[in-house]
Amino acid sequence: MAFAKSRVYGRSMLSRRQMMAGLGALGLDISSASCASSSYPERDFANFETGQERSAVPAFVRALDWVRREGGGRIRLPANRTLVLDEEIRLLSNLALVGDSSCLIRQTKPGLRLFVGEDIHSVTLSGFAVRGAGPQALFEPERRTDVDGEAPRTVTDAGLIHFLSSASGASSDLAVQNLTMSDGYNLLCVRGAQRVRVENCHFSNWMLYAALCSGSSDVTVIGNRFEQCAQARGYTAYAFSATGDERRGYPQRRLRFLRNMVSGVPSWDGFMTHEVDDLIVEDNEFRDVRNGIDITSPSGRIANVRVSRNRIFHTRSDPWRGRSAAHFGISVAADPGVPFIRNVNVSENLVSGANAVPGLSSGGYVIGALAFSRIGELTVSGNGIADIGNEDSKLPKPKGFDCISIYQPSSNVTILNNTGNGTLDRYFLELDATTDGASDNIKISGNTFSTSSKMTSLTRFVRGNFKNVSIFNNRLMSSSRRTSQFEVEPESAHVALLPSIS
Repeated sequence: MAFAKSRVYGRSMLSRRQMMAGLGALGLDISSASCASSSYPERDFANFETGQERSAVPAFVRALDWVRREGGGRIRLPANRTLVLDEEIRLLSNLALVGDSSCLIRQTKPGLRLFVGEDIHSVTLSGFAVRGAGPQALFEPERRTDVDGEAPRTVTDAGLIHFLSSASGASSDLAVQNLTMSDGYNLLCVRGAQRVRVENCHFSNWMLYAALCSGSSDVTVIGNRFEQCAQARGYTAYAFSATGDERRGYPQRRLRFLRNMVSGVPSWDGFMTHEVDDLIVEDNEFRDVRNGIDITSPSGRIANVRVSRNRIFHTRSDPWRGRSAAHFGISVAADPGVPFIRNVNVSENLVSGANAVPGLSSGGYVIGALAFSRIGELTVSGNGIADIGNEDSKLPKPKGFDCISIYQPSSNVTILNNTGNGTLDRYFLELDATTDGASDNIKISGNTFSTSSKMTSLTRFVRGNFKNVSIFNNRLMSSSRRTSQFEVEPESAHVALLPSIS
């Protein structure tokens, strides 16, 4: 099968006009996503400095006072300078802070948020570098009471750059472009905003989140590099994460994660979302990650998910040191008992090296290079699963790793023209409808898997009822003398085949 040609990640090679046209073709309304206007007056940061202050905070205060009086403004930061901040800077609407990578904004007080914007609009941060006091420097926890009256909770997801909103969409038209951000517990945090663009940035040496954009709509994350998370233990860490919370008034809709390069997150997820509706994850590359793309919906009330042309190369290290922890290439899943996620397409992705970490022990209920749960209208087509290992073979049957796993009831499922190879001895595809569930309208065709093990069946059905199933033109190549297209767990599963079986 053919995969997309290699691309240049990080700095975008497209013109601005080409890129905007492409985003419009994806269905993202960018016409109203204007950020700080170039028509605003511009002044050099040096105009606000006295030359007698060790901290850059007073100069920033004077500069922002000028922007406030003008109703908007562009502040050009100095080249070849380090600006030290020992207090957080409160950003304004209609503001652009622009510079180049030789201008460094440096955090001196561990846990300090450097730039904070609340309920602001039309803001651009572009070109400069931001460095924290180190990834171990946890932000000062904030105590907040949830909007529904629950007990106060500790908030530790603040970023070096932090945008927040008092209500959904209160912050809008935010652009973070060409920044270099490093050495912070979290680097960028956006909460409750509309029309956000994170573009051509470089994130490195973080502990929990490199970039977090939660409770926000119309978010585009394009052409960025996420390199080397500092989390070396068996603990969660994310290059990019987004979580919607519609119950509390912060839904997450229309997220595009495109042409990004993620590397060095061996403990957990390269990309993770919860409750994100209308999601596109395309043309990204993930290297040295335990889990590539993690899409979940505890409520099941999301729809329209497209994951295509991504390349995922799994880590060869195990920070969990053999302890049970989730491991997969791509997962799209709803919680047991909730409504189905609707309209999911996972196509033309490459997942390489899954289940191949020495001593690996997969855990939870996500056990597969491609894993799915409770989905209506699921298409899995043209994916390649390369060099899948057999490290979990020590686990007692029927537990274990599969190339493709559907581990909760689903409907209108098409598994088409996928390929795989490796040493796995279980199954290319396993479907589990659970003892009290049912899956229906299932088509499995044109799939091929080759293995050096004695795998005997390409597909296995376990637990529950499977209706309107067609299986044809699949091929298994293994060291076993006898192979079959499928097998049925006789004591727990019932499969109703359509006449197309061959």
